[in-house]
Formats: sequence, structure tokens, C-alpha cells
Amino acid sequence: MSRKSARLLGYELGMNAHEVNLALEELGYIEKSGCVTLKGTPTWDITEEGKLHGEPSHHPYSSGAIWDDDVIDDIKNLKNE
Repeated sequence: MSRKSARLLGYELGMNAHEVNLALEELGYIEKSGCVTLKGTPTWDITEEGKLHGEPSHHPYSSGAIWDDDVIDDIKNLKNE
């Protein structure tokens, strides 16, 4: 199973990466770490619940997480509530 970044999930959902991260936060899969990037955007930590659906990215240019495809359905269900 391939895992996808918030940007790639957003492409499939018609959302941007920021919107995906906000949905993942609402689902309890990530939480703001209290740090910000050089661009002023928040950084995220994956929660224990989130580790059931993804893992921290090991890509050198990514500080986020990569997610299983089931997260797409979770976000769709959240949007339909």
C-alpha cells in the first residue's frame, strides 16, 4: 500500500494541503506542534490515533506525515457531516 502526503490526498479530494491538515486535525490524526515553518505555517505532530493511519515522512524535504488511502474516506465522511 502506498502512502500519500497531504498535498497528494488534497489533489484527490479537491482540497489544498492546508485544508487536508485541518481535516486531519479535526479527525484527531495530527496536532499542531507549537512550532512554525519559515513561511509562518504550523508544523504538525502525528498523534497515536494518526499512527494507525500513517507515519511521519522520512523524505528529506517533508516535515509532515504520509497517509494510508483509508484517510481519504475518513475526510470525505467528515466533510459530509
